[in-house]
Amino acid sequence: YDMLAEADLTYMATNQGLYVQENGRQSVVPGLEGQAWFITRINGSLYCGHNTGIYRIKGRRAERVTDVGGGAFSIRTMQNNGETWAVVGTYALPAMYKIDPDGTWEYVPVLENVKQLVKNLEYDGQGNIWCEHFKGGLVKLEMSPDFKILEEEVEISQLGEVRDTVCNVMKVNGRVLFSNGRKFYIHDDLSDEM
Repeated sequence: YDMLAEADLTYMATNQGLYVQENGRQSVVPGLEGQAWFITRINGSLYCGHNTGIYRIKGRRAERVTDVGGGAFSIRTMQNNGETWAVVGTYALPAMYKIDPDGTWEYVPVLENVKQLVKNLEYDGQGNIWCEHFKGGLVKLEMSPDFKILEEEVEISQLGEVRDTVCNVMKVNGRVLFSNGRKFYIHDDLSDEM
């Protein structure tokens, strides 16, 4: 599902766990057997999204930092006035965190009333978090400039001529793109249209 190569170690997130490879030998990071979704670096620390939460990885050790929403499918980080924020697609709801420079994660309940099951998500830099809905369509979360208030939640069930189908959200060259399986789209901020 994901892979990250370091100078001497390579991490692989798989459906059998988070594997670490060193000198051609692979082993599962203890405690992270089972579904691992992502491996990423945030502010110099390594994190894994797993069926049971998000873990900070140090070599071959794992320490859970949060289990809000159960498992974690995806994560995107954002900078705001020198602060690092993370939005996470979890098994229950999207979740927002403020990550302190020391690596402490503070859960910010701003998204707790969003009852959309989302998998992948992207931040567009304009205050919007775009989410893939599991059952079809997209969810646009319009955030306040400080990320502490969800100003509006917009469900988008149709993308182009395709309705009620799973849409993909991705970022290419810093721009959020959407796909309905047939075509690619961008969001025009001025007209608020795809």
